[in-house]
Amino acid sequence: MYVAYEKAVALLNKHEHTITHVTFWAHSRRTFEKALAYVFERQNLLRVFLSNPDMPFDTSHLERALRVIAMGRKNHLVCWCELGAEPLGILQSLMVTCRIQGINPYTYLVDVPQRVGIHLAKDVFDLVPRV
Repeated sequence: MYVAYEKAVALLNKHEHTITHVTFWAHSRRTFEKALAYVFERQNLLRVFLSNPDMPFDTSHLERALRVIAMGRKNHLVCWCELGAEPLGILQSLMVTCRIQGINPYTYLVDVPQRVGIHLAKDVFDLVPRV
């Protein structure tokens, strides 16, 4: 996987000058020139992506985790008013965040309410579920 990143970085560095000049001098907007313009506009973002080989190619894992919330919207129509639905949404969001971070949601939801009373307000960020 790291070899692919190294090759992509080398290819981008090799053709950076060509991409820049062809993009600026292109008068007609054919398909190839549109592709070059697309690469040129997103060149900095591509470099950020290529600088961190551990960055995932897509956000499928996040979308799968958030699917629980989307299904909950349909299944929890019994929350007759927003007074019940809002806390439920907050709870679901915390549980999904815990799962993504690799934290046991039950342990987190038992621990945080016990610490919230003795925790300083300026350090509230320490209570956010993260590793």
